[in-house]
Amino acid sequence: MQVQKARRGVDPVPLAAGLLPGASTLQEALSRCGAPDEIVDMDPDFALHYRHLLQRGAKLSVGIPLKQVFLPNPSLESRGNLVRTDALVLVFTPGGILKDMRHEQATDRPLIEDYWQ
Repeated sequence: MQVQKARRGVDPVPLAAGLLPGASTLQEALSRCGAPDEIVDMDPDFALHYRHLLQRGAKLSVGIPLKQVFLPNPSLESRGNLVRTDALVLVFTPGGILKDMRHEQATDRPLIEDYWQ
């Protein structure tokens, strides 16, 4: 049996808890959340996109050592994966003032795909 767990990034939603649209600045957001995963030009505005990925996987393999009697060797294998994405999008005006803030936790699709449509 094999179990895997991988994590990329830090959950950005708690870090952005003190940011307020219309009052917070780009400098405040960067000091709280750090460097974004992606910067999107929205002409004239721009957005910072933060992602936190968590992947868990498991694999179970059972085999019977009868290679000398049967070809191919009978075996049973099963595996599964769970990928979770937490996303945060911060939209700023050209002057660096926070205009909008959206977040979504524990989803199987990135928020950015829905947000830009």
